[in-house]
This record gives sequence, C-alpha cells and structure tokens, in this order.
Amino acid sequence: MAKPLEIAYAYCAGLIDGEGCISIGKRKTVRHNNVGTNQMTEIPRQDEIVTYYTLFVIVVTKDNYLTDYLKGIFGGSVNDVARTTGFAPGIYKRWVVAGNIALSALKKMLPYLILKRLQAETAIQFQNELHRDLKKGRGFKLSNKSQEERNKYYLRMRELKKCAGAETNSLDTSTEVKL
Repeated sequence: MAKPLEIAYAYCAGLIDGEGCISIGKRKTVRHNNVGTNQMTEIPRQDEIVTYYTLFVIVVTKDNYLTDYLKGIFGGSVNDVARTTGFAPGIYKRWVVAGNIALSALKKMLPYLILKRLQAETAIQFQNELHRDLKKGRGFKLSNKSQEERNKYYLRMRELKKCAGAETNSLDTSTEVKL
C-alpha cells in the first residue's frame, strides 16, 4: 500500500516534469572591501567581482492551487508573475525553492522523475558539492578550482536543458514504480 506522502512526491514529480524548471542560476556581483574607505588611510579600495551559483526549482502555472500545494509539501515561496507576450499572456503563479530546500525536494521526487531525472541528479550533485565546500570552510571565498567545478555543473545543466526530451531515451524504464 502506497503511503500518502509518497503519492504526493510522485504527483509533484509529474508537475516538475511537465511544468517545472530545475536550474542552476549564475550571478555576478561586486564584493566590496571597505579597507580603503577611511579618508585617513592611503590603502586603496579593493573590490572584486564574485560569481555565485544557486540551485532553483520553479513551477509557473495559472492554477494557484498547484503552487500552494507544492509550497505546502516542500516550502518555498509563491508569487505572481506577469507574462505580457507569448502564447498565453496574463498573470501566473510561480512557486520557487532554492538551495537546500530545492535539494530536499529533488531528493524526495527523484525516484518518480522521468523527463527531468538527469537534471535533478546533476542539481543534487551540485548542491552536495556546495555542502562539501561549506563544511571545509570555503563558503565565502572560493578557490579557483571550486569556482570551476560550480561552473561545470552550471554548463552541464544548460546542456541537459537543450536536449531535455532526448535524455529520456537513456533512462532504464524497466524498473517498476511501486505506489
């Protein structure tokens, strides 16, 4: 007999496969070193550009019941987004989870994902790598090697998104999902 929570995870996996997005976002920002802000010192200010990578899982739909359901199961946030162009302009609801909450959600849905399974596996590996860096005390100032690793995950996710339909051909469909 299937447990209600397992059924909910399977249903949510279907939503992610059909309407969802698993993404690794990349953002560059300037980190300020305020050493040179004192007018009495002659030390020059040393700002640097830092790249941050973040795991996201997103569903955008017209039906606020679905986004509220996802939020109830996994947490995250729900907000309105406006689409002004394209197939169906209008106001949509967007459910978003990021970082560790996204990791937890993906781990629970992974056995039930079909179309986005490889994206989810890549996202889980990425977030686990992030945890290893934080445990080693490298959360804020990353080595070049750590930055390169994160960028590899980012680029891998982009490639998986380009061929999202083709990735199901490589899945082993002989395993039966027990509900």
